Amino acid sequence: MKRGDIFIAEKKFRTKETALHPIIFWAEYNDDTFIGMMITHGKNDIFPDNIPLNETKYYSMMDSDFSDTYVVGQALVKKNEWGSNFKKKIGTLSSEGLKLVENEIINNGTPKWWSEYLKK
Repeated sequence: MKRGDIFIAEKKFRTKETALHPIIFWAEYNDDTFIGMMITHGKNDIFPDNIPLNETKYYSMMDSDFSDTYVVGQALVKKNEWGSNFKKKIGTLSSEGLKLVENEIINNGTPKWWSEYLKK
């Protein structure tokens, strides 16, 4: 995986608990984990920091409809074994998309586990 690659899990691994949403790969974190951002559809009271990603200037090669797309406003720590379920590359962030993620997410705090993020 390369920085900015967008992956989705194979259908058999897509569950609410594990891999429902596409992931943007950012970097290896340590031997067992990587940093990624979750792509979702929506912004609400629970997740007010979601960042719009619906403009095509932010990505290329999309295999899906990203007309109402957001990226969760937090870099997340993901297990490498969990990430191995993400076999289907559906797109790549453009240089503008990489800058957006870096400026709005990466530079604004330490990566967190999803369970930590939900406690905010």
